[in-house]
Amino acid sequence: GETGASITFTDTKDAINAALRNMTYSPNADYHGEDVLKIEVHDDEATGEGRAFDGVDFDGTDDLITVGSGIDLADKSFTLSIWTKMDGMGKAISQDDLSIGYNVDGSFSFAFAGSDLSTDVYTDTGTWHNWTVTYDAVDSTRIIYRDGVEVARDTTASKYQGSGEMSLGEGFQGTLDEARVYGRLITAEEVDELYNGIARNNNELSLYLPM
Repeated sequence: GETGASITFTDTKDAINAALRNMTYSPNADYHGEDVLKIEVHDDEATGEGRAFDGVDFDGTDDLITVGSGIDLADKSFTLSIWTKMDGMGKAISQDDLSIGYNVDGSFSFAFAGSDLSTDVYTDTGTWHNWTVTYDAVDSTRIIYRDGVEVARDTTASKYQGSGEMSLGEGFQGTLDEARVYGRLITAEEVDELYNGIARNNNELSLYLPM
């Protein structure tokens, strides 16, 4: 037969880690089969730290993270995803003429090949949001998702042709966390799962940076 049990910890990160360190697993002596131990974490809109990790603060001037030039997105479908807590304008992820990030008016943009797709203006600075953008190289469709919900869409006249070093936080003022780059188009369902802290399909995941 099957049985199930759950334990819920609600406390600070340090207190939960201390509790987990003291846990032991002891099956019955005559047990045969498989057991699955699962840890599920919910941030519950906490502020001051990243959604799942600590996040990295950027001052909007000279702070920058570079991840090398090995990520090739030219002439193909791709997906970029990142958690942001914005205090000002700046690029969250960028490579050559490709960038996603905040404009000076508070809108969020997805730009490459001299063409920008921008959302409505958002004024809730200092609040965590997940931004995921997808590009379909087959039909040239760009989509921006905010917290798992589509907020902007268009089609481009040209495919992304750029290359070179990829960076996080260029000119960005605020905090960034959990950057992901896929060399494929992820589905709307997968976008929603990323917002909810689930990543079931890591096929063609070119970058995962849990800052």
